[in-house]
Amino acid sequence: MFIASTVRRLRVCSKWSMSTAAVFAWDRPGALLVRRSNRAAHLQWVQQEAAAIVCGGPFWRDDGSTPSLPSSSSSSSSSPLGSFLIVQSDALEFLQQDPYVQANLFQKRNVHPWRPAVGSLDRMPSDTVGVQPERRGQYHLVLGLDRPDALPRRLKARAAHLAWLQASDSTCVIGGAIWRTPTEAPADAQPVPYGSLLLVCGHATEADVRVWLRQDPYAHANVFAAVEVFAFQPVIVRPVDQMR
Repeated sequence: MFIASTVRRLRVCSKWSMSTAAVFAWDRPGALLVRRSNRAAHLQWVQQEAAAIVCGGPFWRDDGSTPSLPSSSSSSSSSPLGSFLIVQSDALEFLQQDPYVQANLFQKRNVHPWRPAVGSLDRMPSDTVGVQPERRGQYHLVLGLDRPDALPRRLKARAAHLAWLQASDSTCVIGGAIWRTPTEAPADAQPVPYGSLLLVCGHATEADVRVWLRQDPYAHANVFAAVEVFAFQPVIVRPVDQMR
């Protein structure tokens, strides 16, 4: 179902000036049973204790089939690949208390320092712990990683890219650049973007998302070396005024 009604007109939110990270926590192969059996404890932890988590939920490859839900006894190629989280960077170590982590669900974790440049989570369902990942509203995550020589082209196309996202306010919920961490760059270097992360809605399949992405000025400028698209079900979304 197209959910433009749930998305506020795209705007820059000053609360995002804090340090924020986008986290992809990847499940171990064959660990769906671990996810199912620890889901209730995980949701209780998120709801009651993990105030630093701004948004989170499972992500999976979108092959057009019905996903296997964590509470389901079936399995499919659309079973969750892992959990996606938007967190405050100073609280990353707090994630070690997650019952999923304690149960050894994840095999690896990719952390991307992220500062959204456009959009807002304010109009997404808030505090929705317990919602099943049933593709309600059809959300997708888009992760584009830059080519090694892309920075000049990124900077040149940035204004057009942001204008395109603003014009696509019924599609893009929130988006911005991901940045190199201090361990990935010389100590005296200025932070530089190395990709983009978008949370989008209203597309039925990954193929539909990729058709939309062809219009991106960054695509025309050949900024990205690779673009990943994942289906995503937000299970917890905290209003901006609840972020500590």
